[in-house]
Order: sequence, then structure tokens, then C-alpha cells
Amino acid sequence: MAETSTLLRVAVIAALLAAGSCAPRTDATEPGAADRVVVRYPNPATFGEVQETVAARFETANPGIDVRFLAPAPDYDDMTQALLRGLMAGKAPDVAVLSFPGADHLGERGALRDLSATEWSRSLGGAGGSRYCAPFALSAPVIYVNADLMRRAGRDPADPPDSWQEVAALGRRLRAASGPRTQALWLPIDSLPDWTWQIFLNGRGGEVIDPSTGRVSAFRGPAAEAAMADVAAVARSGLYVSSSNQALQAFTAGRLAMLVGSNAVLDRVLAQTGGRFALGLWLPPLQAPGAGYPMGGNCVAMPVGGEADPAAAEAYVRALLAPETGLLVARATGYLPASAEARAQSLTAFPPVAREVLGGLSEDRLRPWRAYPGARGLRVPTLIRRTLERLALDPAADELDLLDRLARKVDTLTAGEPRPPDGRLPRET
Repeated sequence: MAETSTLLRVAVIAALLAAGSCAPRTDATEPGAADRVVVRYPNPATFGEVQETVAARFETANPGIDVRFLAPAPDYDDMTQALLRGLMAGKAPDVAVLSFPGADHLGERGALRDLSATEWSRSLGGAGGSRYCAPFALSAPVIYVNADLMRRAGRDPADPPDSWQEVAALGRRLRAASGPRTQALWLPIDSLPDWTWQIFLNGRGGEVIDPSTGRVSAFRGPAAEAAMADVAAVARSGLYVSSSNQALQAFTAGRLAMLVGSNAVLDRVLAQTGGRFALGLWLPPLQAPGAGYPMGGNCVAMPVGGEADPAAAEAYVRALLAPETGLLVARATGYLPASAEARAQSLTAFPPVAREVLGGLSEDRLRPWRAYPGARGLRVPTLIRRTLERLALDPAADELDLLDRLARKVDTLTAGEPRPPDGRLPRET
């Protein structure tokens, strides 16, 4: 039943995208609409205050333009669905905040304006950012560390490991030193399986999409095999298998030594730890030339069909991407600004434990969190989750066999859906 539901949802998304990309733009607008910019964003608990503040400042500086918000979406998936419904009804917002994978899927099907000719099109880390979406609020993977448990295992918490094999060895020592009730490492397989895989893959210098062929390369070749060996190593050292909430509770209670998450939850970790132990922070190990970290967070796009004067909509996008807005984002949410200038300034808003670590996130280390091509590419994260969970629950399983099975399944889902070297797929009709 769940699989049928997924297939139906994918079919509906494809149909909506086709309708949205083919729908003509009307020139009949209500009086004053050309001076109104309609905006929609997700996660209001995190970004509501930021958006309202930016809008108020923008309207003060631009008295001829009115910013109006549609009801915020509760999460990124709902944001994508809401945008699709709006496209079908001819009521798309002028500016939308999306996840990076969501922007990939929508942009490739003609639902978003191509921004490659704008000043926002610069890529991060030379890895080819999206041409449809400009980075707004960024997060990167970090390893939260119980420094007290590390010292008990004979490890200086200020000395991050150089490899996942070293993390695995440390996990075995931790379990031996602290007893069976202490867990070594948790990965966000349950909620962010594709992001988790890209942490290992990008850390080995691999890419989700081969830039020379446009084909999915995330599960084949030396980088993918090395990444899978890294996952197997930590799985065999005592990987903690649980939900995100259970893992956070175990970590803040002092029963989990290492938790892989993002800087976006730093304030939550600090608040729930409550000083019970000293907190350390590491960046995941990078083990190959050209290695980096997959970005989380979100980006700003301009959907097709918006009725605002393009100059007004672009002016608001420019305000969202300004360095001063980036500083506001960092101080209000814990996310990093996309602007390198603002990112350097924003570090003063973070606690000392995070400043040096997050300061090491130079642009050449950041990689786009990529989506998988085609409407059926939406199913790939589920396949990744099942594969990683299988290895976590059965560490004796042959990791290369699991990787090969995953690669063949993904090939079937994305067959005939290469992403050309310029990053764009043909529109669905």
C-alpha cells in the first residue's frame, strides 16, 4: 500500500509539473499586482521571523513594492506540493524558498525560471550549483561529540579523526571503555538517507551526477565503493540504529558518543545537553582530493507564472541574498549564510565550540545536495535508506553486493533520464 501511494504521488507530481510548465502566463492582472511580490517559504517556526523582518526592511527601502506572503508550508515536501498546485491553478508565487533537491526536480521540468544569466548563478565550491535556485540558508554535516566519553576512551576530543576507519576504531574503544549501555555512533539514515550517503560519497571525492555524461554515478566506481566500505566499517563498530528523536535523546543524556547531524540543530543540542557533559564538534573526515560536504538548507527560486513585475521580484530576491540578510539568518536560526563575507562575520554568533569548526567550511568544500533525475528519481532516497539500514542491522552483509544491487535499482529508475552536462533535463510534456 505504501509503495502504491508513492507511485501515485510521483505520477501526480509529473502531471502537475507538465501542466505547470506548459501553462501560458496571463497578462491580465488585478490593479497594483505589478507592484506586489508574492512569496512562499517553508518551516515557519524557523524562518518566519527572518522572512517578516526582511520584508519589512524591503518595503521601507522600496515603498512602491508590497510583499505578500502566502501561508507558509510546514516542510519542504509540502512546499513543493503547494508550488505544484499553484502552478496548475495559475497562482504561482513570484518568489519561493525550496530545498536543493526540490529545486533540482522542479527546475529541470520548467517550473522555475532559469537564473543562470543573473548575478546569483555562481556555483559553490566549483561543483556546479543549481541554475534554478540561489543558496539562501546553508547547513553542513558535523559530528557532535561527547567530549567526556572521548577522554574516557583515551581520545583528545580536540583531535578529529582523519578517516571513517578511525571513527570505527574509536567506536570500538568507546564501547569497551564505557560498557554496553553506551552507543558509539548514529547516522541520520531514517530521515536523511540520501544526505547521509552523500556525506560518505562526497568525502571520497565522488559525485551524484557524472558531470561529463549526466548519468547517476553515486553508486558505481571507486569513490562509491570506498564510501560503502566506510559505511560498513562504522556499522561493524557498533552503529546505533534509532530514529532521529531517539538519537538526540540518547546523545543529550550522555549515552551516545557521536551523533552526525548539521550545524542547524546546534542550539537544540546545546539546550538539551544542559551542561551534563562537555560538547565537542568535528567535521566528517575527507579522504580524497576534491572531497567535500553536501549542503543542507534551502535556496531562493523564481517560479514560472508569477505575476509580479520581474524587476520587483528580482529586487526582493536580491534582498534575501544580501550579506546583511545572511547575518540575520545565522543569528536567528543557526544556519550559515550563503555569502562568504556574511559567513565569516556570522561565526561570532556561534558558541566557541563551533566557531573554529564551522570556520573551516570554505566554499571549495561545499557541494550541492543533489537530486536524482526523473520523476521516479524521487524514490531513490527510499532505496538508499533500505540499503543502509540493511547494512546497519546486518553488519556481516556483503557491502559491495548491497551497493551493486542498489546501483542496478537506481539505473532502472533513472534509465533514459540522463542529466546533460549543463545540468538540465528535457521538460516533461
